[in-house]
Amino acid sequence: MKKAIYLLLFLTLITFNASAKEVTLKIHYKAPNGFQVMSPEGVRLKYPNSKDIKVVYSNDSSETTIAIATKDKTLRQSEVEEATKVFETSFKKRKGVELVSSKVVHLNGFKWVQVEYTSPTIDYVTKTLGVRLYNIMLATGIEGSPLVVFNFSSSMKEFKKYESSLRKSFQSIRLK
Repeated sequence: MKKAIYLLLFLTLITFNASAKEVTLKIHYKAPNGFQVMSPEGVRLKYPNSKDIKVVYSNDSSETTIAIATKDKTLRQSEVEEATKVFETSFKKRKGVELVSSKVVHLNGFKWVQVEYTSPTIDYVTKTLGVRLYNIMLATGIEGSPLVVFNFSSSMKEFKKYESSLRKSFQSIRLK
């Protein structure tokens, strides 16, 4: 089905700053054609250790996914450049991860950390490494709200097929 999927998450989140005020964050995202919302069971199997994921989109094979998460940490727009350096250092230390690039990008009025890297899949049952994935992580924050993270992940086999549509979908991200 080539129907475009629209995401409008209304997330009521408690921030962990001194004022501890309640913030409602609206995330708008249009997934590429051919991507559907993954079932909760599929999310648990593919991302067994991530309690922060709000929604995952996948193609028919589930080899290419888009995970949207919020984290308890906050990130101010004035801290994005420094956060990019921290993420870069962190990814360089991870076993099996090869950093492709890290930079600050501007999307619809906000600065985002963008980190591209390849990594192996991990079989959580056998604890063995599998096929390589190409990942594009985008992360940002709005003052007083939790960190917002998009992770675009694709098998190396499928990445070239979906790269253009994944990158175009970045422009549909809106935060309010």
